[in-house]
Amino acid sequence: MALRCFLPIVFGLICCCTACSPEPVDAGDAECTVLFYLAGRDNGLSEEVSEKIDAIAAGWDEYNGNLLILQDDETVDCPRLLQLNRKRDKKELSLICEYPGWEASSSVLMKQVFKDVREDFPSERYGLVLFSHASGWLPEQTLSAPRSLVPGEEGEISLSDFASALPEGMFRFIVFETCFMSGIEVMCELQGKTDFVVASSAEICSPGFTPVYSTVLKYLYQPEPDLVSYAAGYYAYWEKYNPASATISVIDMDKIPSLVESIAEMLETCRVTLIPQPPPLTVQRFDKLSSYSLFYDLSDYMQSLLPSQEADRIEKAIEDCVVYRASTPYLYNGITVDKHCGLTTYILQVGLPYLNECYTQTVYWQWLHGL
Repeated sequence: MALRCFLPIVFGLICCCTACSPEPVDAGDAECTVLFYLAGRDNGLSEEVSEKIDAIAAGWDEYNGNLLILQDDETVDCPRLLQLNRKRDKKELSLICEYPGWEASSSVLMKQVFKDVREDFPSERYGLVLFSHASGWLPEQTLSAPRSLVPGEEGEISLSDFASALPEGMFRFIVFETCFMSGIEVMCELQGKTDFVVASSAEICSPGFTPVYSTVLKYLYQPEPDLVSYAAGYYAYWEKYNPASATISVIDMDKIPSLVESIAEMLETCRVTLIPQPPPLTVQRFDKLSSYSLFYDLSDYMQSLLPSQEADRIEKAIEDCVVYRASTPYLYNGITVDKHCGLTTYILQVGLPYLNECYTQTVYWQWLHGL
């Protein structure tokens, strides 16, 4: 099996008008609407998007809810919103809306799509599955690559812009089929936007979730979405077919503020100040970038800073947040995974002054220091 990892690239934002059909197919009130936001234009993922649409359609059944796809890849002229439905015993994709002149990398388009979905597909709850490149909280041009999410030709959506595009409380869950999105920084930025997040501490290797859509889609449509089974299905596939390739977590967003409070309290109690340090050699990392890493295991980092009793309290708070976590023993880049709590963190490092300065502007840092 060929492995290609979804590494960040850069792309552009354009705005224009929309062209929507007057009536979605069978758009009555539903228990659940799940939107797959598939961004694959000008970023090397166009073929992946087509494969995912085929796999989603093959795996979908007539659950009590809607399945929508925002498709943006090089096989279509512009982003388009599709609805998967069944007619005369055949599955069909109906065109709901086109967005000429826009790209999926625009937070303006993303906000418009969410608005259209909410208005045209009233539901008791909504879920979002996002597929593209990503690099967590990182700022623009980090490592000659992009900022955060959904890259394209000239730019991409920053984490803060993504959070702003999300309607308050609309999504019951967000699944990130993207790299490096299980950071504590991401969870703090998305507070109030969703109840649960499914994300990876490391890179997600191709074909990602595509092989398991046929068995795991049903879990998203249960009265209480079974995200643990959804994530476990993904992990089981990779553990069987390539046991050097996968991390996955399910995070309860309501517990994140208590975790940050615990970290702040323990750091203050032990009089530990977070200052730049040489790249830590003994803390579990999930990326391999020469002598530096940018994504470390949160629990392992706290263990390196604090006495065991205080570190154990933080470990307990992390366990309250992370309702499921799994990791293969190795990652594709040769990293051995000895510790995987399900959440990552950046560590201030000597030699990375720009990233360190940007980090002090994150919501997580501000909360941690009472700012």
